Amino acid sequence: RKSENLEKIETKFNVLKELTKNYSDIYKYYNFLTLGASEMSSGKGVNLLSVHASKGLEFDLVFVIDLAQGRFPNQKLMGMGGSLEEERRLFYVAVTRAKNILYLSYAKYDKNKKTSFAPSRFLIEAGLCKGELTID
Repeated sequence: RKSENLEKIETKFNVLKELTKNYSDIYKYYNFLTLGASEMSSGKGVNLLSVHASKGLEFDLVFVIDLAQGRFPNQKLMGMGGSLEEERRLFYVAVTRAKNILYLSYAKYDKNKKTSFAPSRFLIEAGLCKGELTID
């Protein structure tokens, strides 16, 4: 069991090493991940960005994923002092990045964790999904 865990850690370390090979230190890589836009390719392709990194940018086509209750708004962050209003502002940022086409999605069920998900309260509030809102 210990060797399995060590092997997993080593695999993750090697992936991280490969991802960061073009950066002189971990802080530059971290800045790329969080601020991404300044180093993004201007050519055609797919950009994977956090909502924070997408601020101020627009794209022809945008996919906003994982819009399940508990994930967006993020219950863990809200439990650590974050606010529903801040999460709502992030949702607004996410859905206003698309110039032409916007896809919003969430998983109803996770086979691995055997867990069901409800749509994000933001989808329900916007009238984009049916569901019941509960007071948290």
